[in-house]
Amino acid sequence: MADVVADYLPGLRLLRDDEGEFADVSGSEPGWQLTVEEARAIIAQVKAEFPGDQLFGQERGDALAPPRGRFCRSTVVV
Repeated sequence: MADVVADYLPGLRLLRDDEGEFADVSGSEPGWQLTVEEARAIIAQVKAEFPGDQLFGQERGDALAPPRGRFCRSTVVV
């Protein structure tokens, strides 16, 4: 568990120390796109790193399924 927390510390420090210096990216288009296959590969990798975990490495419902009349995008939580 300590390793997991240690891995997150740089990101947490970055968020803590942000004083509005980071650009507002709301409404901008991403410079890259993640395919469903790539997302599933990442999820599988995380699942392998955290076997038995109920939070990490799990697909969230049908968030990666092809849209069937849905007009909004879902965020993939890895």
